[in-house]
Amino acid sequence: MTTSASIDSGAGDPLNSGGGGREDVLVQYVVLRRDLIEEWPMGSVVTQGCHAAAAAAWMSKEVEETREYCGNT
Repeated sequence: MTTSASIDSGAGDPLNSGGGGREDVLVQYVVLRRDLIEEWPMGSVVTQGCHAAAAAAWMSKEVEETREYCGNT
C-alpha cells in the first residue's frame, strides 16, 4: 500500500530541496506480521515484505506519483 504525505522541509532536513516550505514525499509502509516472525525464518518474512512492496509498486504503476518516484514521468 502506498500513501503520500507532506513534511516540513526545515534546515538540516535531508529531504530539503533548498526551496523552503513543504515538499511532498511518497511513503510506503510494509507491515510484517509478528506471528510469522515467530514461526518463519526472518529472511522468509523479509522476502514476503519485499514481494509485497514490489507488488504494490507494480499495481500502482499508472499512478502519477508512482511514475514520478520511479522516474517514468
